[in-house]
Formats: sequence, structure tokens, C-alpha cells
Amino acid sequence: MRHSTRVVIATGLTGFAHRPKEFVDLDTPHITHSSDHSDLSAFSGQSVVVVGGGQSALEVSALLGETGAETELLCRAPSIRWLTRSGWLHKNLGPLLPLAYPWTDVGPPGLNQIVAHPELFRRLPLSIQPWVAYNSIRPAASGWLKNRVTNVRLSTDRRVVRAIPSNAGVTLLLDDATKRQVNHVILATGYRVDVRQHPLLDSELGAQLQTKDGYPVLRNGLESSVIGLHFAGAPAASEFGPIMRFVAGTRYAATSIARHIAANQYSM
Repeated sequence: MRHSTRVVIATGLTGFAHRPKEFVDLDTPHITHSSDHSDLSAFSGQSVVVVGGGQSALEVSALLGETGAETELLCRAPSIRWLTRSGWLHKNLGPLLPLAYPWTDVGPPGLNQIVAHPELFRRLPLSIQPWVAYNSIRPAASGWLKNRVTNVRLSTDRRVVRAIPSNAGVTLLLDDATKRQVNHVILATGYRVDVRQHPLLDSELGAQLQTKDGYPVLRNGLESSVIGLHFAGAPAASEFGPIMRFVAGTRYAATSIARHIAANQYSM
């Protein structure tokens, strides 16, 4: 056992994989989350449904199609939001690029200037912060994926009503009264932060944390209500903005935490 006066939790999205309510209580190896996989070659020759409409869902679908799986993507949105326009702007703005897209490159022009500065995001009215965050990282897929999903069935405006496991796989009942019988379902349904359920924290320590909607309430230096316990990465996104979910956010997080520890090293 080691004792430390400071601990920084920077484990990314580990332990926060989100399963929609239709899949929560189903105990079957035929339903997994996209974060469970690093190699999709085992699905070659199988029928697979991917649930989701963002970058992860489209990437998984593309890779499954390229490995020889019979792949269908089910998306609740009426269409896939392809980031083709931003790709064109990145190539053609030349020296004006930093004005439209700061180096952090998170969010659309305008909002990206706000989320690039976590202290500015923190100063926004609490009623506005969720809107800025959502519209900066709403589900979308990079334009370069478009040509890689030509052999994938893209079913938009569809919702899974019920999932029924079987020995051979999974039966999905959809909101248009159709069904799918497939060997496997991969949920590319994002993540929901709940730090009290973090696998590194015991229940006693988790109970001491002040949280809001699963996120830790943080102060300067990304320090939680438990003195000496800091959170970097996705758990800091509620307080410091969506950039915390990306590698680009590490510059601010590392600098802020280091300065806070240096300034308070003799106060504990």
C-alpha cells in the first residue's frame, strides 16, 4: 500500500461505457460495447448490428465491413452528420485557418474559440454551458469514412425497442415494427461519466465526492471536494468544457494541476 498527498485520476473513459436501457439488463456475450474491442477480425462472416451514429459507430462499421462481416448501422438521427465541410475548410483556409479553427480543433467555428479556453467556458452561465458543450461535440463522423462504409447498410431514424438474446445471437425489435436477427450487436453509444462508480475508487471514497450528474465538482487545479484528489480528462468536462474529453485538453489540465500543486505543496 502506498500513501500520497496527491492523486490525479487520468484514466480516460475507462468504466464509463454507456448501454441504453434496452440493453442494460441483458446478460449475453453477443452484446458488447465498442470500447470492448481492439480487433474486429473475429466477426468475419457474421452478421453484426452497430448501434450509434457518431465517429466510433461509423469507424466500427467500416472496419467490420472491411473484415467481411455483414454489417448494419442503426442510428436514431434522421441522417448521418458527415464532417465534410470542416474538412474542406481545413484544406483551403490557408493562413486564416487559426481564426476559424484554433489548434485544439474541437467544435464548430465560433464555439471552438470558447471551448479552447476552459477558464472562459467556466465563466459562462450554467444555463448555457450544456448547450455549448453538446453543440461542440454532437454525434458526427469524419468525411473520410464515407467511402469506407459503402458496403454497410446505414439505417437512420431507427430505434431499438427491445433486444432478445438467444443462443445464436440477438433479435432486435425496431420502432418501425421490423426486426433483425443477428449474430452480434456492438453498442457505439458513447459514455456516461459517474465518478462514484470509478473502478479505482472504493465506495467510501466515492461517497465523499461532491458530484453533479455523475461528474465531480471541481475547483482550481481540477481538484475535487476530496482534498488532494484531482480529475483530468472526461470527468473534468462538466466544469472545464468538452475539450477535456480530448488529448488537446491535456495541455490545460497538466499545467493547471501542476501549478495548483506547486502553489499548495506546503498547505496539506
